[in-house]
Amino acid sequence: MHTNFSRHAYERVLERLTMELDEVADLLDWDLAVKIGDEKGTRRIHRLFYSHDDRQYFVAIQDEKTKTVVTILPVDYYETLVAKIPRPSLVEAERLVSCPPEAKPKKVVTAPADVPGKPKVPRSFKIQVTFVNLHRGSRTVSLGSWPAESHGGSIARLLQDTQFFEAMRNRVNEEIQPDEYAAGLLIRLGKRGEEVWVNIEDEGSEPIRLPAEASNL
Repeated sequence: MHTNFSRHAYERVLERLTMELDEVADLLDWDLAVKIGDEKGTRRIHRLFYSHDDRQYFVAIQDEKTKTVVTILPVDYYETLVAKIPRPSLVEAERLVSCPPEAKPKKVVTAPADVPGKPKVPRSFKIQVTFVNLHRGSRTVSLGSWPAESHGGSIARLLQDTQFFEAMRNRVNEEIQPDEYAAGLLIRLGKRGEEVWVNIEDEGSEPIRLPAEASNL
C-alpha cells in the first residue's frame, strides 16, 4: 500500500510546501524520512522529512497501516505542540534526501486522471512573497501552493480570485516581521512555469490589494 492523503493533509501540502503531492508521497514511500515518534493508542507515527525546494523540515503524521497522511506540520509547529526534535534526527532527514536510493517513482493517484491527448497541466501554482526592510534589504519566502485546476492553469484567472488574495494575506501576516512590508508576490504555474510578479501592498489588518495594472494580466 502506498502513501495517500486525507483532505486536510492535501490542503496542508498545498499551503505549506513547494513540493508536489506525488513528490511527498514518493519520499515517504521510499523511507526517506525519520520516524521521531508515535501516538499511543493509535496507529499514527510521526515522520520527519526535509524539503530541498522549501529548505525546510516538516513532520508527516501518518497512519502506519493505511499509509494515510492526516496532516503535515512545519518543525516549529511540531516542536510547540509535541516535542523538541533532536539535532541528529534533523541531520539524518536532510542526509536521506541528499543521497536517496535509486528507485523508480511510483504513480500516486491524488486527483482525477488527466484526459488522454491533452497536455498535462500542473495541479498547483507556486507562490512566494518578497519582503522589504529599508535597512536590511529584501528577502523572499515561500507561501506554499494554490490549486490551479479550478483556474485552468491561468494566472490571469487566479488574479481575479478574491479568496486567493484573502488566503495570501493570512499567509503573509504569518511570515512578515514588524519592520518589513510585503512588496510583491511571485507566482509560477508548477515548477517550470514562467514567474509573474504581482505588486501588492500590505497594511497589517487590511487585505492585500491587487493593483489596477496587475488586474489586466
